[in-house]
Amino acid sequence: MSEIKQLASLVIATLVIGILGLGLVTVIPPLFEGNLVVDSYNAILYENGTLTEQYTYDVRSSGEYRMLFRFWEAPLTFSTSSGPSVQFVSATVPSGTIGYAKDEEGNVNVIGVAKDSSTKATIRNLAETNEVGIYKPDYFNEGKYTVAYTYIIHPPIEYDSSTSHLNLKFAGGSHIPYRNVRITVPATKVEQLFVYPPMMNTEKNGDTYVITGSVSGDENLAVEILSNADGFNQIQGYRNKIGNVRGSTSSAAFWYNLTYYMAYFLNYCAKIAVILVPVLLLAIYHWYGREKSFTVPEYLSTIPNPALKPWQVNLLFKSDALDFDEDGYYATLLDLHRKKIIAITEKGEGKGIEIRVLSGATTDPYEQRVLGFVDLLSENSV
Repeated sequence: MSEIKQLASLVIATLVIGILGLGLVTVIPPLFEGNLVVDSYNAILYENGTLTEQYTYDVRSSGEYRMLFRFWEAPLTFSTSSGPSVQFVSATVPSGTIGYAKDEEGNVNVIGVAKDSSTKATIRNLAETNEVGIYKPDYFNEGKYTVAYTYIIHPPIEYDSSTSHLNLKFAGGSHIPYRNVRITVPATKVEQLFVYPPMMNTEKNGDTYVITGSVSGDENLAVEILSNADGFNQIQGYRNKIGNVRGSTSSAAFWYNLTYYMAYFLNYCAKIAVILVPVLLLAIYHWYGREKSFTVPEYLSTIPNPALKPWQVNLLFKSDALDFDEDGYYATLLDLHRKKIIAITEKGEGKGIEIRVLSGATTDPYEQRVLGFVDLLSENSV
């Protein structure tokens, strides 16, 4: 195989492997999501502080789960509280399941069945504090289950003379993957949004902002909203005056998001590098690997005149310049054979050689001496 064909085979193979690798990077991760994921999550925040959530859980393994839930890092309550909290209002649960909520004090409300004390006791023992979810005593079968919740949020609101700040964390550092996320928040009086993770898409649609994307397991899902000084007046929150709200929020968002941007940049560079490897191989070949063309002389070093006799060359390069030895003699015999002045033949079966003098046509003194020597030892010119 020629050098060009070998190089072409290497480049094509490298390119194919790279493309397959990029495809596998996209295809394989969903296969390792686990047996339970949130297929879709839809949250809507209204200007008065009402929050609705709709979860669609995708259960991939029957008989493994009996509770599908989410829990809040903020205190969950069933009525207004003296501090920041999420007030549970109602839930719509799928048929055949029991909805529940467990507040910060361990009290449990159930939805969808009669208030069975044994069911409440079981949920109280199994559920975490500040948790809402659906419960199926005989475990969930494989399939998708949709549940909706309604709350009234009473968040902390930071403000100064020009800016108000609201931070909403929809999912904290311990949760299953969210395949499809859609969060809608009011756009009235909103001046700036910070979305986490930062690579989610944010679009303004009339008087709302719509945030879409996906979230990996255990990844923070949150939205920070900066409004003017009169913002969030309809929300029954707990206001706290601090200095430079906008500056501190922007700085914290920058440092938090920096690691994300670096990771995405390195990931993007790695994908480009995979495709550029064949180009790199071509460049290395061009700079270092090509067989270079040289003009090669007929003789790589100066040699004596090719017209010189073998015995003369032997005197030049062998031993003393005046010392005739057997090599010059043997070389002369071979040269005379080449010129057909003598004929050298094998006798066969390792019995030696025969030298037959065919002609005495030479003017070289040494060759004449050799012919004379051969003739001296010959019988019938052999």
